Amino acid sequence: MIGLVAAVALSTGALSGIGSVITAAPASAASCTVTHLGWWSVKNSTCSSARHFNVIKGTSYKYAVWVGKGGTSSQTACWSNATTYGFDVKI
Repeated sequence: MIGLVAAVALSTGALSGIGSVITAAPASAASCTVTHLGWWSVKNSTCSSARHFNVIKGTSYKYAVWVGKGGTSSQTACWSNATTYGFDVKI
């Protein structure tokens, strides 16, 4: 699965995607790519930074560490009550 994220640079420079959701902006926007998005991890192909997260039922998010280009952000534990997953990127 490949997630392509494109957006106009916001003040924080951060974006998010969940599951197979793709966020897109005009062609003039900056873009970056993550691959291999799954319940456990996401591979950062071209973004400045990316991190994986799980949404935990009834509580909050569990974030993996930020990684640079070419890195893989992976969860440190198996969350049995995870309801979905996604990623954040910094362009």
